[in-house]
Amino acid sequence: MAVIDLLYKTKADKQSMYTITQDGGRFERVKTDTQSDRLNQDFYVAAAELWAQCTPHEWYVVGRIASELKSNNALWVCDRKLKDNGTTKKAIAGLVRLNVLIKTETTHIYLVNPFYIRRGEFFTVLNTTASLLMDASHVTTDHVVARVPVKAMDSSYYLLLGPEERVLK
Repeated sequence: MAVIDLLYKTKADKQSMYTITQDGGRFERVKTDTQSDRLNQDFYVAAAELWAQCTPHEWYVVGRIASELKSNNALWVCDRKLKDNGTTKKAIAGLVRLNVLIKTETTHIYLVNPFYIRRGEFFTVLNTTASLLMDASHVTTDHVVARVPVKAMDSSYYLLLGPEERVLK
């Protein structure tokens, strides 16, 4: 009976739908005339994919990341105190090994793989974060902000550059 009660109490919002096109380095997000009932989710965690792979300490860090991520941004600032704790430091290393976290040149800022954890739609998070970093020489805490989704981005020119020509390495 509780499930039926939830069905009647849950109110979805009418929202416009978007078509998303991702072709290599080109991304486009276009609003359509179609609307659909949607329930906004605060964040997404790929629990089924991670369940058997993560330790309880890694799950603690996953929960922390999910609560601290900014909208449409895959960058996470790891509180320096977390790395002072040996168990948590080991858990972060485990998430790096699982490719949930990707190290950046700034030791306390990680790129969170949006396949596993995100706030926003997968391609939107990926491309909005890429647009933030496209011309940056390195990742800083200034990049860790909630963002409005980018409508379009073309990073193909960036991918054609040699490593020495790229600004962000």
